[in-house]
Amino acid sequence: MKMQKELSVYLKQILQAAQYIRLYTDKMDYGQFSADTKTVQAVVFNLFLIGENATHILKSYPEFAEETKYLNWIGMRGYCAIGLPMATLK
Repeated sequence: MKMQKELSVYLKQILQAAQYIRLYTDKMDYGQFSADTKTVQAVVFNLFLIGENATHILKSYPEFAEETKYLNWIGMRGYCAIGLPMATLK
């Protein structure tokens, strides 16, 4: 039987992925970002990790997802393709 992760583990993994994205893209404009394949791939990978963890939160902790629905957990899952124009670097 597979053990369920603690909610805090999923949240920490989401935070870590977001921090990596911020680190990778700090001081880059859109042109620099889109021209740097390694950074694009690293950001896409971390967006995938955020989506995976959000999916697990939805399934394993529906009460938490409902209490924090303003975070749009459903909107963070199921992306198969990410177009660069969707990315915003602020």
